[in-house]
Amino acid sequence: MQYTTGNSPFQPSLPNGNMAMMNGVGVKRPRMEDSESDSEGGNCEMISPRPKFSAAKIVPGRRFFSLKAAGCVFQSESWQPRGETLYQALQHEVLVNASNIEQISFSEGLAFVGNEAGAYVRTETGHMIHLWRHDNEQRKLYVSRTFLFTNYQMYSEVREVLEQL
Repeated sequence: MQYTTGNSPFQPSLPNGNMAMMNGVGVKRPRMEDSESDSEGGNCEMISPRPKFSAAKIVPGRRFFSLKAAGCVFQSESWQPRGETLYQALQHEVLVNASNIEQISFSEGLAFVGNEAGAYVRTETGHMIHLWRHDNEQRKLYVSRTFLFTNYQMYSEVREVLEQL
C-alpha cells in the first residue's frame, strides 16, 4: 500500500508543513497542542485527547478498518477531479477492506456537502482521505471511495489507524 500526499509519495507532509519520515513502522509526528485541538466545524463533538472510543479502529486478524458515523464525517463513492465531488453524511459505521486498496492519498480544502437525496446543501472546509483501487480493464488507478472530515482530530485518528495497516 502506498501513501501519497502533498509534496512526494515518499515523504508525506504534515498539516503544519513539516515533513514526516517513513521508517517502515509508521510516521512519528509531534504531539498536538491544546490550541490545535479545536473543532474545525460541523456538528461533531470534540474528542478528548485520550478518547474512550476512537473514530476508527483496526479489526483484529483482518485487513479491515472500522469508521464510525459522526456529524463531521462524510463520504462519496463518486469522486470527481478539481474538487467537484459531492459528499454525503456517513450514516452508519462502516468496515472498509484495506486489502483491496492499492493506494491512499490525503488532501485538504473546500468540499461540497449534500443531503441524503444527493442535492447540494453547503460547502465545508476539511480534510479528505481517498482510497484508490486498480481497474484491470483500463489498467489504471481510480478513487473507489473518499471520506471528508470537518474535524481535524477525527481525521488525524483515522489517518493514524491507516498508517498502522
